[in-house]
Amino acid sequence: MKTTTRRILFALAITASAGLAACAPGSDDSSDPTVENDEYVEAIPNTTMLGLDMGDAEVVQAGQNLTVQQALTAQPGSIREHAQEVMGNVNDMLGRTHDRIENIIANNEPTVIVNREGKECKLWETDGELNHWALAVCKTDARAKRFGVLLAGKPLGAPDNQYKAVFAADAHKLQRHEGARRGHGRAGYNLDNLNALTGQGPTGTIGIGYRAAGPARQLNLGFKNFQPEAAEQSIDALYRFTHIAGRGGDFRFALHADFLTRDEEGDLTRGQDSVDELGRVVLTFAKDRAARAAAAVCGGTVGEGRCIAVRQCWTATGEPTFEETDENVDAAPQWEPTSCTDLRFGDETPGDDAMDAPEEDSDGIPAPAVPEEL
Repeated sequence: MKTTTRRILFALAITASAGLAACAPGSDDSSDPTVENDEYVEAIPNTTMLGLDMGDAEVVQAGQNLTVQQALTAQPGSIREHAQEVMGNVNDMLGRTHDRIENIIANNEPTVIVNREGKECKLWETDGELNHWALAVCKTDARAKRFGVLLAGKPLGAPDNQYKAVFAADAHKLQRHEGARRGHGRAGYNLDNLNALTGQGPTGTIGIGYRAAGPARQLNLGFKNFQPEAAEQSIDALYRFTHIAGRGGDFRFALHADFLTRDEEGDLTRGQDSVDELGRVVLTFAKDRAARAAAAVCGGTVGEGRCIAVRQCWTATGEPTFEETDENVDAAPQWEPTSCTDLRFGDETPGDDAMDAPEEDSDGIPAPAVPEEL
């Protein structure tokens, strides 16, 4: 690669996450084989930091029977199934990007160069079956342990101006926790570019604000014009995920989807009738995956300007134990104590602020950024 192109990549690596902001995935207790003394590699957010998992078991994998489109549009029969399918399919899709990054690092020696801004950078390059790939990591602030990351590709033999950015991050490195990589920052995935390079996979963009410090991980995820290969239309959605190893966490999302229908007697019931509602959901889970959810479902089949509350509980293995609807959305949930696990996380019926980002923590680590409003 020409030196001028390297400089372009390094400049992109410093600012790329801002460029992709309009645009995840692993287990908290898994170890990371990366050599810890390479701070450039350590700063790159990986699947251990960005993975979506319910409880302390291994990461949820994509379902075998439901498509990504079905998962993201609430086709499963319960809130828990929807959440698990979203987690599994996000992990499956975004994991392919990080597998590529890990393979590039593992099989290629980096070149170290100081760019025009005086920042030290590392560059890994490799040829794939169809494309040439370049991974650039630049130290943008040594004192703050801040790095810019960019993965870009171009067709084999193509000129340097054909590079397409696939992944970018503005990443701050933190101390590992029980062998797991930790950090905070922003990451962007350009699936349009990845699809153009590989000829397969979903399209759209995904932005993630993340904070992984000690046993806690917090993620804010935004989907923009996301469209799986077999889907007929794109999807916009917001998700917020919190997990504390050894305790549990919550998974919050807001999206337009077909949540409810009416039965023969005209009563609202779970199901699909081709009329979308706006749903805001807070699903809380224990470390053994027992869970319960509180949702506010508005409009659509519920009625214009009307909302109802929906509540569900499940055992650790996923069997439903409790379900109710309540037209008083503002009422505090009354969980049936013998059917619903006592979870020590907020599980009130979600309001308009359900997707707000958490505040800065007591150690001064910034809250994860909220992806640009969809």
